[in-house]
Amino acid sequence: MYDIAFQFLQRLTPLVLLSDGKHSHRERVFEPTWLESLALPTAGGQTKDKVTLIGAGSIQRVAVADPEDELHRDTRIFENLQNQSADPLALIAHQLGNITRRKVACSMYLSSRDSRSFGRHDDDWLSVIIQLRGAKNWTIWPHPEPAVALTLNAGDVLVLPRGIQHDVSTPCHSIHITLALLPPDEDRVTPA
Repeated sequence: MYDIAFQFLQRLTPLVLLSDGKHSHRERVFEPTWLESLALPTAGGQTKDKVTLIGAGSIQRVAVADPEDELHRDTRIFENLQNQSADPLALIAHQLGNITRRKVACSMYLSSRDSRSFGRHDDDWLSVIIQLRGAKNWTIWPHPEPAVALTLNAGDVLVLPRGIQHDVSTPCHSIHITLALLPPDEDRVTPA
């Protein structure tokens, strides 16, 4: 567990500390075969905080034992993974929070082919997105620049500053982790 957390922190910390309010897409920060070998955070265990995103924006909370069984759905969001003490993501979130002096929330998104998100929106936190498996198309509207289209593939990382509008779609299946670095004044916000 500590080795996995160290590998993530070693690669993510410089990207976060040097983000400077601009989005940053880095390809193959992690070796895709290494990511594929890692167990998903909720595999074999039960998490209490889950969300199903049905269609483009309809949300229903459900309980699911294994995320791998859920890829036939539109998008599933497993929230509050930073609270699972037996998982490397909890250690990663905790240590990244110590480094940045911010609370870090962690969610995992499992999306089936052709699923969409909430539509064009922005988040109230700095997001570090790690594409674990598959691919995800992102359109980003960094102000005052024109829209930027990019694709995250397994191993890629996207740092998306607070307030940057974005939209996503899934060309094939996709599993990604979002580490949300909450603003200093936010204590209890859970990103979705």
